[in-house]
Amino acid sequence: MIILVILLVILIFGLLVFVHEFGHFVAAKRAGVEVEEFGFGFPPRLVGRSYRGTLYSLNAIPLGGFVRMKGETLEDSSPGSFGATTFWQKTQILLAGVAMNILTAYILLVVLCATGLPPVLANQYSYGSPSYSQSKAVMAVEVVSGSPAAAAGLQRGDLITRGNGQALTSEDDLINFTHAHVGQRVTFEVSHHGTTRTIQPQLRGPKATDGFLGVTPFQTYALRYDLPQAIVTAGGITLQLMWATLGAFGGLIAGLFIHGQVSPNVTGPVGIVVLLKNIIDLGVGYVLIFVVSISISLGVINALPLPALDGGRWALALVQRVTKRALSAKVETIVHASGFAALILLMVVVTYFDIKRFG
Repeated sequence: MIILVILLVILIFGLLVFVHEFGHFVAAKRAGVEVEEFGFGFPPRLVGRSYRGTLYSLNAIPLGGFVRMKGETLEDSSPGSFGATTFWQKTQILLAGVAMNILTAYILLVVLCATGLPPVLANQYSYGSPSYSQSKAVMAVEVVSGSPAAAAGLQRGDLITRGNGQALTSEDDLINFTHAHVGQRVTFEVSHHGTTRTIQPQLRGPKATDGFLGVTPFQTYALRYDLPQAIVTAGGITLQLMWATLGAFGGLIAGLFIHGQVSPNVTGPVGIVVLLKNIIDLGVGYVLIFVVSISISLGVINALPLPALDGGRWALALVQRVTKRALSAKVETIVHASGFAALILLMVVVTYFDIKRFG
């Protein structure tokens, strides 16, 4: 199972990075920059074919893609090079990848809003009067081994809709119900992927270490909007997620330098695999929300004015425009190499805390 989850994470990241690079590719072509190679995956190259001056390659490491343009340093001003473009064209080329990631997330959110949007954020933006494509219910996001719930056959991702005929629509509903029926055999109506069944666990007393039932409850539902409302709602949620990503990144930096630790709201590769493993059982809607959040994170982080990122390259182009002085290729290389090393170090630190948290 974990191998399949890792492969799925690689596929998701690969496609989102490829979409990002496709944005750079289109913007570069429109600006008249010679794109020497547009690759899917990273070398070693498996196969390649040239068309209209560009080598299109399929590579062995499926972690996204890359665009290799002529003269990628700002110092190179030869015809057809990136350095020869205007500042506005550089802006378009450098930020096109960011725009593609944000656009991808927005389109997915529009689809979800139009078909059934699960809860994404606290105080989630909503426009219009949506209907429920899935009524409020209590989802078992974790089932404790050996608990009454596990013995009765309750599984992760099951929706607990009724207890002894009483509707259960929130975490508090389930908690209050189990407290009111301590030690009794109760009847729960459970739904999973449209199939409804009945289970009858024997609730434990208040001194049981596993609790009365043995589940971690989570209120879930899905809202459906008509298309105009979906378009607006998706835009609002996209902005909320972008702001949340900035806040999380700021919290990461502040946590490391002030407290010497990583916030539990921030996760790296290990945490992402664990998170997706837990989300898969919750349904397709939640997996798509996961993809949306990753796409927005890639876009927002890449837009930051940090060396080695698209925003950092744009910041150097801005400095060149303001000072009217071209940066040497050596200086530019040192700046980006230093930034890349810092990002790798940051990733290692986050991964270390991931392993401590989930290991």
